[in-house]
Amino acid sequence: MDPPAGFVRARNPAVAAPQSPLSPEGAHFRAAHHPRCPGRASSRPARSVATWLQSLPEMPVDFTGYWKMLANENFEDYLRALDVNVALRKIANLLKPDKEIVQDGDHMIIRTLSTFRNYIMDFQVGKEFEEDLTGIDDRKCMVRIPSCSLHTGR
Repeated sequence: MDPPAGFVRARNPAVAAPQSPLSPEGAHFRAAHHPRCPGRASSRPARSVATWLQSLPEMPVDFTGYWKMLANENFEDYLRALDVNVALRKIANLLKPDKEIVQDGDHMIIRTLSTFRNYIMDFQVGKEFEEDLTGIDDRKCMVRIPSCSLHTGR
């Protein structure tokens, strides 16, 4: 998966990288012998992998990780469109915050870490929630994840 525009995946220095207890060979062995594996004999009629994939519930792309911002394009124009005051726009445009994203199905926690302010967004994808932007603006947000990209809006 490619990182979101302007960000690069980075290892969080405060968190040790998780080690998988499973070897790739062991995972392959279990998948091939799992009762629901398409290659296993079954009394059900055979169906294609494409049909099987379409029958699965649509889940958002997993953005879990620690992200470092590399670039920030047209951000001041975006903040101006949101009616954020000029002083906060200038400060925000200078920041290069890190993002730590934890995702569990449709539940996401996004921690924004910067020298100006740290904040946490905790939400369910597709459900309206209150984002705490005290001092910046008071808006309700909805997060949608179409086509492998993350969008927030009023």
